[in-house]
Amino acid sequence: MSTDDVKREIVLFLASEDSEVLCIRGNWGTGKTYSWRKMLADASKDIKTLKRDRYSYVSLFGLNSLDELKRDLFHNTVGRSSIGREFDADDVKSVYEGVRELTKAGSDVIGRLLPAGLGEASASLAYLTIRNQLICIDDLERKGKNLRSIDVLGFISQLKEDRACKIVLLLNDEQLEDRKEFYSYLEKVVDLNLHFAPSAEESADIALKDVKGHENIKPLVQERVKQLGIDNIRVIRKVFRLIVQIEPLLKDFKPEVLRDVASSIILFGWSVYQPEIAPPLPFLKDKQTFFSTKEKDAKNAEPKELAWKALLEDYGYRYTDDFDLVLMQGVWDGYFNQKSINSHAAELNERAAAAEAQNELRAAWQSHYHYTFTNNRDDVLNALYACFMKNVRFYSANDLHSSVKLFRKLDDPKRAQEMIDAFVVAKKDMKGVFDLSNLYITREDELEQDVADAMQAAENAQAPDYTADELFLRLASEGYDADITTRLAAVPVKDYIRVLRSNRGDQLGVIMKGLAQWMGLVNPTDAINTIMDKAGEALLDIAKDSPLNAMRARRWGLIERFETRTSETPKEDE
Repeated sequence: MSTDDVKREIVLFLASEDSEVLCIRGNWGTGKTYSWRKMLADASKDIKTLKRDRYSYVSLFGLNSLDELKRDLFHNTVGRSSIGREFDADDVKSVYEGVRELTKAGSDVIGRLLPAGLGEASASLAYLTIRNQLICIDDLERKGKNLRSIDVLGFISQLKEDRACKIVLLLNDEQLEDRKEFYSYLEKVVDLNLHFAPSAEESADIALKDVKGHENIKPLVQERVKQLGIDNIRVIRKVFRLIVQIEPLLKDFKPEVLRDVASSIILFGWSVYQPEIAPPLPFLKDKQTFFSTKEKDAKNAEPKELAWKALLEDYGYRYTDDFDLVLMQGVWDGYFNQKSINSHAAELNERAAAAEAQNELRAAWQSHYHYTFTNNRDDVLNALYACFMKNVRFYSANDLHSSVKLFRKLDDPKRAQEMIDAFVVAKKDMKGVFDLSNLYITREDELEQDVADAMQAAENAQAPDYTADELFLRLASEGYDADITTRLAAVPVKDYIRVLRSNRGDQLGVIMKGLAQWMGLVNPTDAINTIMDKAGEALLDIAKDSPLNAMRARRWGLIERFETRTSETPKEDE
């Protein structure tokens, strides 16, 4: 049943003169109480849309007896004109006056007792005034442990049959401890049983409807909440407040940073505030949990984990980085630290700026070159040159190559060279950016020679002049850097022996791990093969020192590898 259907039934219920019971079930925080109160307030303005003149609302949260329920019914009774209004002491006065009128016909003694207050002993007397009125009983699932659901249902039945009341019961039946017993009696008491399940979009509209300002944040929250399917109004309001709280901390960054941060906060807030539904924080913190593509991992995964993985992929959340961990902690703590935000948001800001730069370059190519046959040479070159020089630090060698090639063909070598020079200067501190092997060149294409020369010169200028000892120590962390492996492969075996003999403790451990890190590699490069061969030969020399050193040297497997490869290599005279 849609929320519109539920609201239509509520309208009919309020406008009917019949004494009846309406039950509205729904998850926590989905707006059952909010929707009921709003519709009741609207209906109270006209006798045609609300037939009862008195109304009482009671929350069962923490109530442990029917006497407490009766007492609260009495205290919370108001007239039609007070429905939907703030508390008014005159409402309480009118209720007590009603009891006074009742007791005038009875006992003067009872009448003298009432002004002092209504205790449990007089609750039943006050209950005599409850008749022919509208009653809302909320939060059945949060009642006290001494109050049974079936007792509440019995009381509701009595209100309907003996007191001619109309009653609406609001609850989250999924959280009822005595759910089975409750449902065994429900149909005997309730005339209409409705399930209230608003969509995430409807819940977001309700949650943010009365919020003033922050018009830049509202659409974002509504969009992302809808994607995750969050229908809890309280949760939506909480994550909205967190985003409002962090927005001033991001004022110096691009708008895209706030968007990314807000998306993460909404996900993390959902996990914190509704862990029984959302992917839990430990699942999100485990970077490998939902990114493994191994078939065996998919088979061993729980169905709910596979569902979480699919949800997160659709949401665009594919990796938990250090900034995400900071945001998770902030959501958990309820506040964010400016220093922590700044240190990580700057990187996110760079990514946003890079994406913006790529979009600008793409737009320049498409609008001036790809999708027009206008004779606009100058416009093409001017647009590409301005864009490239403005955002050069964000562009790749492929972007440089494409631009320079066009400028050469259209006879503008001066600006082509200026772009090459700007690229080298902007990228001089970025490791690996000048590696020509990273360039994507099609068979029909040909690398511009001046681009190749500039890239090679810049790469050579980047390479530090490491000593042999420094190369060995860097190998464990930079073992897949072609520059490191090529240079170390050229080091003679005698230096391998010297370095291995002269180092000990943690330093020797780092060196050996670096030398042995490729043992399981199927297709090592020539440089890596040479390094392992020389390491094996050096260790074989050290193993000859003593039986103890032989045990130490052979445990890495490099000697066995060297001996196997040596035996398999054909001799020259063969």
